[in-house]
Amino acid sequence: MNELLATLFGYGMPIGVIMLISLAAVICMVVALVCPRYIVLGYVAILLLFPNSSSYGMLEGETNQIIYVKGTRTFFFSFLDMMIFGTWLLAVAYGRLWQRVREPMIPLSKYYLIFAMLFLGHVAAGMLDPKHFTLLDFSGSGVINVLWQGMFISLLLMTIRSERDLRTLLWVMLICTAGREAFGLVRYAFLGGDPQNAYANLEGLNIKITFWDINDSIIAALVVGFCGWKLLAERVKGWEGLAYSALGLMALLIPLLSSRRTAQGGLLLAMGVLLFLLPRGRRWPIILAIVVMAPLAAVLTSQRSHGSGSFVQKILLDVKISEVSDPRRSRFHELITAWQTVRESPVFGLGPAGEFRVTDRTGLEYHRGRYDYVHSGFGHILLKTGFVGLFIFCGLFVVYLRQLRICWGRVPPHWRALAVGSVCAFAAQLPNMLFGTPIGEIRTMQLLGLLLAIPFVLSAIFRKAEPSAQVRPSPKFSGYTSVSMGRR
Repeated sequence: MNELLATLFGYGMPIGVIMLISLAAVICMVVALVCPRYIVLGYVAILLLFPNSSSYGMLEGETNQIIYVKGTRTFFFSFLDMMIFGTWLLAVAYGRLWQRVREPMIPLSKYYLIFAMLFLGHVAAGMLDPKHFTLLDFSGSGVINVLWQGMFISLLLMTIRSERDLRTLLWVMLICTAGREAFGLVRYAFLGGDPQNAYANLEGLNIKITFWDINDSIIAALVVGFCGWKLLAERVKGWEGLAYSALGLMALLIPLLSSRRTAQGGLLLAMGVLLFLLPRGRRWPIILAIVVMAPLAAVLTSQRSHGSGSFVQKILLDVKISEVSDPRRSRFHELITAWQTVRESPVFGLGPAGEFRVTDRTGLEYHRGRYDYVHSGFGHILLKTGFVGLFIFCGLFVVYLRQLRICWGRVPPHWRALAVGSVCAFAAQLPNMLFGTPIGEIRTMQLLGLLLAIPFVLSAIFRKAEPSAQVRPSPKFSGYTSVSMGRR
């Protein structure tokens, strides 16, 4: 009997686990082919609800390694990465089998394809020299998250194909965001705030925050733009107006109480964009909010920090003003040090696994010996792929803004709020792109992909085309290819 049990546990259990994994993979493939929008909507919910998998700012012994890294102890890529890649491959293959006429590529896809060629060129060059080739080319510390982002945008274009799909996506976004914001505010009020608090845990400041993850503040900026447009431009009233007012107020509090300069600065940029887009005569509430919020955020932060020093030093928690007397401890020292290495290969950069050289670690202790990233999204792209990669990456933003202008004149008035929310969140993302580490964070890049996709999805659904009754029915994926946009 003991021998039988040993045999079952020694051979049967591993085989059973493999069979279950294989069955789950087959089921996922069927769902991806038959109902791909459910996978995409579920993935959007994950992005909105779960923070980045980072332990920075946590107390020793605590961990925040959650869903975005699950599976990486066994596989090189996480389960979510493999799900996005596999679903995208199935979508592309199935769509092209059924599509008889190839549709033109959307501009975003062209940039992603060129960036993918640059990435694979770096990998191929590394393989020619086995001493320098490393699997870290494919790690999140490189630029592969840009490619994951492109696949996610492609899936959104292939699955959100009608106004009904768009409405479902919007409900998922609003419900998940409302739940996340309510959780953050309740935790802030009664449970001491986010435990991932570098100000309190690392710098000893007696301060609470709503969310350390910058993405929650960026999502809040999207909600501020959306609700602000609904209330001030469309002037919705009744229970709907009350709901938008409550949601917008919660969204305002998230970055204000985060005490992060990038979050609060991003919120002010987002409200500036909303102010510019609103019709004249309906801008005064936003002007009043900006005038009140800027000093209020500074005063609240200074009072809660309980630190020594001047008022400016208390409110600029992300900047070590007391240490700027030593230029090596300024925020720009990292960028200057990285540039000294990048300028030796400025055209194509150091490669996805490249690191900048450091001879003096003063001011760079927080890197802990890893110099494969810098605190600037644009600087990180420059470090890894040079000016060529930076030009391609910035081209994505140019195309997005151009499409947003096209989308504005095409969508019905009641859908403009979503476009406004997208551009407000995009503006809120800019401080993080300049001074944060967005490229290495899968959640940040995927949420940015959601923002970039919104005007293309809106334009594709509401473009001036032939009536839907004259459009031939098509399979699930044949409406859009991975690099196309528009109905058949």
